[in-house]
Amino acid sequence: VAKFGFQEQDLNMALSAIGLLWNMTDYLFRMKEQEQQLKNVNDFLDIDEIYDNLTPIKELWMILYRKLSELTIDQRPAIRKSSLSTLFTMITSHGHY
Repeated sequence: VAKFGFQEQDLNMALSAIGLLWNMTDYLFRMKEQEQQLKNVNDFLDIDEIYDNLTPIKELWMILYRKLSELTIDQRPAIRKSSLSTLFTMITSHGHY
């Protein structure tokens, strides 16, 4: 989803990708009780080794935060504004998790 945010051909597609990242964080927040079912997430995702000591759901949180923070330095002002707003809302809403 984040790769759609980085593409530069269609601004609306990039903005929609940021919205989808927000939806993913809401979904992860609702799934926190089912964390045990995500034990094999490393087999399906490309996750850096620095996240080895995190639970699978926390790894997904870190990936979402990292990808959204990368979008905050995009060259397009609308993408920067939208991703910053979404990132701050994510942290405000779900930062305690």
